[in-house]
Amino acid sequence: MIASLLSKRWSRSTGLARLLSSAPKAVREVEHNWRVMATLAQHVWPQSNTADDVHRKQRVVASLGLMLGGKALTIQVPYVFTGLVDALPGITADPTGTLPVALLLGYGISRAAATGLQEWRNVVFSVVAQDAIRKVGVSVFNHVHRLDLQFHLSRNTGQLSRILDRGQRSISFVLNAIVFNVAPTILEVSLVTGLFWYQFGPAHAAIVLGTVGGYTGFTFAVTSWYVFVRMHAYSLILRALLGELNFVVK
Repeated sequence: MIASLLSKRWSRSTGLARLLSSAPKAVREVEHNWRVMATLAQHVWPQSNTADDVHRKQRVVASLGLMLGGKALTIQVPYVFTGLVDALPGITADPTGTLPVALLLGYGISRAAATGLQEWRNVVFSVVAQDAIRKVGVSVFNHVHRLDLQFHLSRNTGQLSRILDRGQRSISFVLNAIVFNVAPTILEVSLVTGLFWYQFGPAHAAIVLGTVGGYTGFTFAVTSWYVFVRMHAYSLILRALLGELNFVVK
């Protein structure tokens, strides 16, 4: 009896110790992620007011305006389609009526304009993203070449080059996620939920939120699993190419 109690207490204390030991690591990881986000945000909205920085800020503001215009058109498209469907019975009563044709044209133009604004947003913001990739790449390149020879002799230089290449390619994705995905998606979901609440009641708004929340949870779980698989695959690729790259470099 005493042995079982001691074993249970030991297991609980061991689990608590593991939890406490893993907590600082999780906190450090969160702090590291926020530090990376803050560093990238400085390239999107720099603190200085030079000519290039002002031009970059103007591009960011213009891309945000295009994004908001596209979101507004996306929300208006269902209302135009609703008016078009409601106007169809009036064609038999008044075949010369121009309202259905106007609504049909408005529906097509709204869909095309929403897509066009999103594409134009990507064109405007691509200059900012590519400039950030260039600056970060040059900074990392200079930092690596300022290190002493012992670092390069004791490290796998080929593996380091692959990591830097993947990091530079991921900067554009992170910047687009910061500027165009997180906050705008929350704003759009809030607007749509508010419209459903106003027109159909709280039950439909709850269904919308539940659907979006379930989809978000499922996407997060699948994405986490996919990232784990990709990281394992990348580690195997790096291990396979490590010998060849280090042989060429050294």
